Amino acid sequence: VTEYKINHYKCNNCGKEVIAKAKIPEHSNFGVNTLTHVTLLKFEDRLPLRKVCSSLKRQFNLDISSATVLDITKRVSNKLSSEYNKIKASLRKSKSVNIDETGMRVGGISFHLWSFTNKDAALYVIRKSRGKNVIEEILGEKYNEVIGCDGWASYPSYTNKIQRCWAHLLREAKYLAEQFDSAKFLYQGLKKLYEKAKSKRPPSKDELILEMKQWIDYAECYKELRKFATTIKNGIEHWFTFIGNKDVEPTNNRAERALRELIVQRKIIGTL
Repeated sequence: VTEYKINHYKCNNCGKEVIAKAKIPEHSNFGVNTLTHVTLLKFEDRLPLRKVCSSLKRQFNLDISSATVLDITKRVSNKLSSEYNKIKASLRKSKSVNIDETGMRVGGISFHLWSFTNKDAALYVIRKSRGKNVIEEILGEKYNEVIGCDGWASYPSYTNKIQRCWAHLLREAKYLAEQFDSAKFLYQGLKKLYEKAKSKRPPSKDELILEMKQWIDYAECYKELRKFATTIKNGIEHWFTFIGNKDVEPTNNRAERALRELIVQRKIIGTL
């Protein structure tokens, strides 16, 4: 560590202050190993800033402040921007992309944390918006492949090539089955339909949609199930996009799993 002493001189006659010039580097000269280790402690080991400082002091007798740890993570982030852009470019060429988003507080203000994933990569952005403009920013305005997602309105406003998440659908159906006897038969029927669609020799997409419409008709017969029936109906063209397309998954679990690590980070940040 280099300490710089900058002398200040004050004129006894006029009171003007003169400051000596010193060639101080813009950033401290931490090596690449230190930069990497600090960043991994923060994001891989999920330590708060002050505990990163404690770990460095305990292991290496390196005494730095929380502000320095934060600055190091920003510097590493800037260095990795080219790799970040490579991931974005690879997603734009992907045969399918799974997308999910969740809330994130930044300086006390509500933002949204987005994940864009395929089988090879995951990319995250934090944006104020939850609209389709974020999807356009990452995938471009003319992404022509399938998006795996939940039922949020931004996705169909961006593209018609969508695979709606069956995990969300079955989870909601199970919840209703636990509340109402009328939903038990519906839940079992949807589960069987899902298994049929996933089989090695599934029926045609038109046949599966026809059966799904029959379950919509069933749900609309019960007051407590009508809202759920509307949910199914709104995605009627998007439940079976994965049929005959090996690159598309029937659930959006990949994107949700990608968010888990960052949600833990959010909980840690939120307690400080």
